[in-house]
Order: sequence, then structure tokens, then C-alpha cells
Amino acid sequence: MKRIAIVGAGPAGGYLAWRLAETPHQVLLFDPRAPGYEKPCGGGLSPLVGRRFPDVMALPFPHHRPPCVQLRMSDGSQVEQPLTGNEWGTSSRADLGRALLESALANGCVRHVRQRVTGLERRGEMWSLRTGSGEVFTAGFLVGADGVQSTVRRQVVGPIPRQHLGLAVGYWMQGAPDALVFQTYADMQGYLWSFPRPDHASVGIAARVGTVPPRDLWPRVDQFLAEVCPGSVKQGRYAALLPLAQDASLWDTPCAGPGWALLGDAAGHVHPLTGEGIAYALWSAALLADALSRGEPMAYENLWREHYGQALISAAEMLCRAGAAQGAYEMVLQLALAMAFPGSG
Repeated sequence: MKRIAIVGAGPAGGYLAWRLAETPHQVLLFDPRAPGYEKPCGGGLSPLVGRRFPDVMALPFPHHRPPCVQLRMSDGSQVEQPLTGNEWGTSSRADLGRALLESALANGCVRHVRQRVTGLERRGEMWSLRTGSGEVFTAGFLVGADGVQSTVRRQVVGPIPRQHLGLAVGYWMQGAPDALVFQTYADMQGYLWSFPRPDHASVGIAARVGTVPPRDLWPRVDQFLAEVCPGSVKQGRYAALLPLAQDASLWDTPCAGPGWALLGDAAGHVHPLTGEGIAYALWSAALLADALSRGEPMAYENLWREHYGQALISAAEMLCRAGAAQGAYEMVLQLALAMAFPGSG
């Protein structure tokens, strides 16, 4: 039996804790926020989530099935494609996170430590975790599921380099169209989204850091809202960094080592073109849970590369081949979106 400290209770950390709740391991889940918290993202639950994680989709949390997807390009053209069946869903990140955390805590085997980890130290075979209140906890295995600016990542391998970061800004709001909307741009390495959720929408834009001035992002969102849903009502705004690999070198850095592992955003496991992250957060957690259950935590490094790492690397290589020519990023992104939504190309 091993004590496992998971830092971060988002989809990756919450799902890992849930998967480990039925094992002999003692699990400490660190996150100071209330169970279930909102995060700046679309909240898209792609078909990958439904296929690989039916247990997650069966949880009692509100999610919405948009009837169609709209792909809009910078030249004014657009394509609309119906979404039939249960391919895509959307959800508030607060609702999804709350459902995962409640499932993890249900049998009393996982302890939720509602404190922020402010310091880490390796002492022999053990980790020492210090929280903002001054308490010290020990664990034999450390998991970083604490996002793009991960405290754990900084300690074990260093932060995600700036060239592999994106900036997302946007609004939570009422009055957006009941469709998944993607707007691409010829002059920007990124895209705008509008995702309807059960009782509101997330409308935002993300671009690779350094490729467009941050002050230029908000006007693009406001212009979209003025054109597409002029009667919409903004309920709150957000801004946050996210992993957005410039090339495959991001994953030259290992995501596991003796006594530690990184999941989800902390590992940089986000699709470098579409920005999809929830599916890879859950997938990384599932693979690490399997490795820990077998008593082979170091196997996680090979597992994530084998199961989905090559897909992330291939997408990053597509970007490199496209180069920096005007409109090249938009063409590659539209191709990736067309593959994600067959029939929309």
C-alpha cells in the first residue's frame, strides 16, 4: 500500500482519485477550491470522451447535446453540419468536476485536503508537501494534476516553456447560438469558439502566446458576438493560459519519473490544433491508475505515448510543415476540425 498525493482536483486529478478509491492505496487529493469549480474553456465533451469513458458520461451531471456544428473561416465562408446521436456534448467544468470529485469521495477512501500546496521537497523515497496553512503532509508518490502552471511540474521537470503556451480569454454568457461554433483566422494562430452548455454558454478565443497581442483578442470576441448574437448577455469574463504545443519538442520532457507523474494540462496533454484537453486529462488519469494498480508507475510514460502521444505529436508536426505563411495555420486547423466533424468539410 502506498500513500499517493494528487495535487489538483480537476478532471485529471478527480478521475484518478476515483479510479484509485477502490485500491489499497491511501489517496490525498489537494485542492483549495470548493468541489467543482469553473475553468476558462469551452467544456466540450468530444466523442473520444463518450467512447473511452462511459463511466464519466454516466455520472449525474448536466450536459447538453448541441444539434449542429458551424465552421467559420476568415473569408466569410462557413459550413454547418448536423450532429446526430450522442457524438458531442458540452458541460460546465464546475458540474463535471463536482461529479468526479463526489464519486472519488463516495466511499471514504480518498481524503480531500482543501488547501493549496505551496512547497514540495523530496526526502529519500518520500515527498513532503507543505500547504499554505503551514501543514506538512508526506506521500510516497506525487501526481501533478494542477494545470498549466503546475507547482508539481516546476519542481520535477520545470515549467512549460513559453513557446508552448496559449492565452484564452472570453465570456460566460446567455444568448449564444445553440451550436458548436469554431471561427478561424488567417492572421492568427488560434481560433474562437462558442459552446452552448445546459444553462449558459462559453464564448472565447485562444491564440499561441507571442503570435498576436493579447489586447487584440477581446475585440475579436466582441465582434463575433455583435455579428452572431447581438442580444447576448455577458455574465462573467475569463482569461487563462493553456498548453498549446508549438512543435513536438514539448513532449521531449518526460511526464513520469521515480515517485512522480504529471497528468492533463500539467503534462501538456492538449491537442495542439483543436485545443481539446478534457479527453486527454481523463485518459492520462486512466493510464496512470492502471500503472499504479499494477505496481508499475513508471510504465505510465510509455502508456500515454503509446495510446495517444503519437496523435499529439503528429498534429504538432502538421503545424511545423505548414510553416508561418499567411493563412497556413488556418488551413491546417480547418482540416483538423473537418476530421473531428466528418461531413463538414
